[in-house]
Amino acid sequence: MIKLGTTTITNADGTLNEGVIEAVASQAAEVRIAHQADCAIVSSGAIGRGAELLGVDQLPDDVTLRQMCAIKGQPDLYQAWHEAFARHGIETFEYLPTHETFATGEQLAESLRAVNGLIVRGEVPIINENDAVSREELASPGLGRSFDDNDGLAALVSVALGADRLVMLTSDDTSRGIGRGGRAAKQMAIDVATHHGIEVGVTSNSQKAITGLYAESFSGNLYPPKLHSKPAA
Repeated sequence: MIKLGTTTITNADGTLNEGVIEAVASQAAEVRIAHQADCAIVSSGAIGRGAELLGVDQLPDDVTLRQMCAIKGQPDLYQAWHEAFARHGIETFEYLPTHETFATGEQLAESLRAVNGLIVRGEVPIINENDAVSREELASPGLGRSFDDNDGLAALVSVALGADRLVMLTSDDTSRGIGRGGRAAKQMAIDVATHHGIEVGVTSNSQKAITGLYAESFSGNLYPPKLHSKPAA
């Protein structure tokens, strides 16, 4: 599992950082061949991309405007990932859960059956919170109703899918007012993942975010899983 936040996946002008997208897709394809490892992508960026398309420089605390940006930007975000993986002969699909997707075990299991079925077929999920319908999440970031720029979402999906590793690709740029994540959100996601037996890596090196783990040349911080056994999938 690899998670990319808004400031990582978009440039300062709101355009998508295609270099980062291609680097991640290329590494995912490489480890699939070399290590028979599946990969899932949790990617923010829809609101940032939509803001650029709508000519919004800084997003105000307006839920409807954020939803407009998400609706406008999500197709471009998914298409960029789809095209990057297609260049390596890999199919993708889009999965847009909300906070309510994780409300009950039955609801989550039903949702993930389809996701797992497509992963088994060799496809890569491109996952993002469905900001177009998640009014509470957009209105109350950090208050327990949002995934905090997908940090929490990445941890929850990693646990639900039985992932072995979660890589959080970060950016040092904290001055842009689009994303909702932060150090506290990342630490919470790290705690959740490692508690469930998942190794977590945090790095700003997009060129070796995935392959570095397998080559023991990871550039960043590694958080080993807790000592107790990983739950059975």
